[in-house]
Amino acid sequence: MLSGSLFPRAWQRLTVHCSGNGHCVNTTRTRHLSTYSLLENKKSKLVWLLFPCIFFGGYGVFKFTKYSEDYFNQINPSIKKEKIVIVGSSWGAVSCLRRLDLNKFDVTVVSPLNYFLFTPGLPDAVAGVVKVESITEPIRNFVKSDRFHFFEASVTSINHHSKYLECSPVSGCDPFKLEYDKLILAIGSVPNYLDVKNAVQYSLPLYGLVDSIKIRNEIISRLERANLPNTGDEEKRKLLHLVVVGGSPVSSNLVANLHDYLKSDIDKIYPHLSRYLRITMVHTKAHIRNFYDKTISDNMYNYFCREGTEVLFATVIKSISKNSITAEISDPLISGTKCIDIPFGICIWTVGPSLHPLLKKFHDIVTIQNNEHALVCDPALRVKGVEDVFAVGDCATIAQDYILQKFDDILNRADLNKDGSIDLNEYHHLISKMALVYPAIKAFDSQIFHKFDIDSSQKLSVDEFKQFLVYAEHTLTRFPQTATVAFQQGDFLARHLNKGSYEQGQPNVPGKAELPKFPEFKYKHLGGYEYVGAEQGILPRGSKGQSIFSGIGAIWMWKAVYFSKMIPMNVRFNLLYDWLHTYAFGSRAKKI
Repeated sequence: MLSGSLFPRAWQRLTVHCSGNGHCVNTTRTRHLSTYSLLENKKSKLVWLLFPCIFFGGYGVFKFTKYSEDYFNQINPSIKKEKIVIVGSSWGAVSCLRRLDLNKFDVTVVSPLNYFLFTPGLPDAVAGVVKVESITEPIRNFVKSDRFHFFEASVTSINHHSKYLECSPVSGCDPFKLEYDKLILAIGSVPNYLDVKNAVQYSLPLYGLVDSIKIRNEIISRLERANLPNTGDEEKRKLLHLVVVGGSPVSSNLVANLHDYLKSDIDKIYPHLSRYLRITMVHTKAHIRNFYDKTISDNMYNYFCREGTEVLFATVIKSISKNSITAEISDPLISGTKCIDIPFGICIWTVGPSLHPLLKKFHDIVTIQNNEHALVCDPALRVKGVEDVFAVGDCATIAQDYILQKFDDILNRADLNKDGSIDLNEYHHLISKMALVYPAIKAFDSQIFHKFDIDSSQKLSVDEFKQFLVYAEHTLTRFPQTATVAFQQGDFLARHLNKGSYEQGQPNVPGKAELPKFPEFKYKHLGGYEYVGAEQGILPRGSKGQSIFSGIGAIWMWKAVYFSKMIPMNVRFNLLYDWLHTYAFGSRAKKI
């Protein structure tokens, strides 16, 4: 008893109940354990109930905040909001639209396309790897608010003095005018046919969703024609020869996808036609993908040199007829060029982009604009020569005036042997140095050097070198024309519009370095990816392409980047489903 009173818990733990078979059971401890288990079960149930309460409570707070903001905006109509009009539905437009604060601005998007297109998926759509619905998303799904408007129309002219646009509806209704306080041009670009005779008539461009559908249907039509019993062998070879013109990322990805499509899936459906299938890539430069390091280019070329695929370098197309291409190709045996004919079944045009017709009109009005391929902007993405007009994506480039302003300095750095002229080795050395600032200048190969070597002295005089720099300033774009650049520019522009950085400039913090008056866009290179077919890939790391990852891991690494940063959630699931479906069951070999 004494022990029980002095040490009650210990005495209880030692108190046992002996059953008739000789086994002893600690009844008190069993009772404590059962009580503890019951409490734990109740706690776990409370935790599981807590999650939905937090979720729905948070959602309710969010909705209440949103509706209260809408209410206060409605009862304060005197608060005038700036009208921002975005022209286009490209990467830059969508990136900017998603970031703009609709409590500060009334936002309108006007575009002939009422959907956003995941452009890196176009080669996949041609090859039947993904459905066309999986790479599109309606514009209205990105922002759902009564302060956002979308008009399906084409902009026919821009009056930057009176700040309004003239628009023509796609439906054919009467034209209308659209006023703006700030205008954002994200209209993208159009195919560049390089003044090649009949290129528009006899080639198929790959710049949009309709283009990918048309090319895919044409491929299936050629296969069905070649499959007919009265089609001869020579006709089959011509029908099943696909020519891809261009050396852009779209070109190389398309060639790789078509190779997989024809050699893997079509082989199973039309096994008797496999020996006639052939793909030729026609490129004006001396190697593939001039923007990357030569190591990457050589790796890609090795992948492309396989059965059924051919790459023609240093080939300039002169004209296109219904079933044949006339071109000039460099021939080292004769130290010149020779004329060749390339018969084809389908000619796909993927040459670099050109300025949109709307912007060409704008370009002619604003005389300060001097770039042939894009609108020249300042580092804050404001179009030079006009007020309250911005540009992002393929239609924009940063001003490069200081190339000529620093002519003496550039000439001094380029002239290594100080003889007052630039030879070919010095030219290549200069290009490699300038490529750190202007990646696109890597495309300036020996052909450009000889173009400005007017007297054929194998050297550029001071005047010839100055003409070369003028050409570079007027043709180069500051950044590569890719989806990543457009996405970052749209995000940058929207963030600084929200902050009001374009109205009063950027505030400077005491004790820190002084900021420029207006924000300056800086492109963050995320690396590059090139699909080369057969579930292989090349993924350069960094702006110089110093490291190369290859194989299926590289493919999924880069797809993961797009998944996490670029596209809406439902498009991600659609693409993932299509990729897995194709991996398991093959591509879709049918017309749409």
